[in-house]
Amino acid sequence: MRVYSTEQMKQMVLQHVRQDSSKRFIGTIYQDMECLDSVIDYLAGAFRGKVEAVAAPATAGYILGSMLARELKVPFIPIIKGGNAEEQDAEEYIRSSYLDHRNSVRSMKVRKDAVQKGQKILLVDNWIETAATITTCLTLLEEAETSVRGIAAFGLDYNDATAKLIRSFDVRVVVNE
Repeated sequence: MRVYSTEQMKQMVLQHVRQDSSKRFIGTIYQDMECLDSVIDYLAGAFRGKVEAVAAPATAGYILGSMLARELKVPFIPIIKGGNAEEQDAEEYIRSSYLDHRNSVRSMKVRKDAVQKGQKILLVDNWIETAATITTCLTLLEEAETSVRGIAAFGLDYNDATAKLIRSFDVRVVVNE
């Protein structure tokens, strides 16, 4: 594998970014194995030996999250979008609601048996825009009494909410706009 500088990786990732309505789409990055391998190695490098599991929200976060979990040789914890607190399986899940990037109310859940008290977690998402999804994931993982050790993504839009994440956690991204 060729070694790239952070700036070179940033340019490689940006060539795959497409704006789709109000959300970024970077699906073509998964077809560029050289870029993807470099990004996975870069993101995983900061957390090797420091986490016991990787958690990520559906659906775009699942791809990068599961790749990082495999690279780090730790379990993957899916955080599920959708559903509500009145569902019959409510006792099996920790749930939370949030406003997404379009100001729509969304809900997320994680199975109680998928996380362990005190577990050191790397939280991963595709791209962090408003921090709403990541903040909700943090709430779920906090309620599960885990310890989030870091956050990773392909990119992050710099704003007040994401600045707070950067101040509070070890955040590793390739693109910081």
